[in-house]
Amino acid sequence: MGMCKRERPFKCKLCNFASTTQSHLSRHKRVHTGEKPYRCPWCDYRSNCAENIRKHILHTGKHEGVKMYNCPKCTYATNSPMEFRNHLKDNHSDIENPDLAYLHA
Repeated sequence: MGMCKRERPFKCKLCNFASTTQSHLSRHKRVHTGEKPYRCPWCDYRSNCAENIRKHILHTGKHEGVKMYNCPKCTYATNSPMEFRNHLKDNHSDIENPDLAYLHA
């Protein structure tokens, strides 16, 4: 029995990459342009994908002890997005968009 494949209508004009979404194709195009708009806040590492920055910080060991999620209202810090979200909900219900609060820390 064959696997069901999703249609991939968004195709790269420079290689055989195809995607199910326009946003994935846009991210892929950075491979060809060399654009790296995302940067590590603690060193000069740059990437074409935000997820690679998160992986760099958490798994390379270069930034031992660094916490990615820092509460803008107190000294709480963690590397777990779920723990951070729960902290904000339990302690700072006045923060309007807790999913973006770490960006302002």
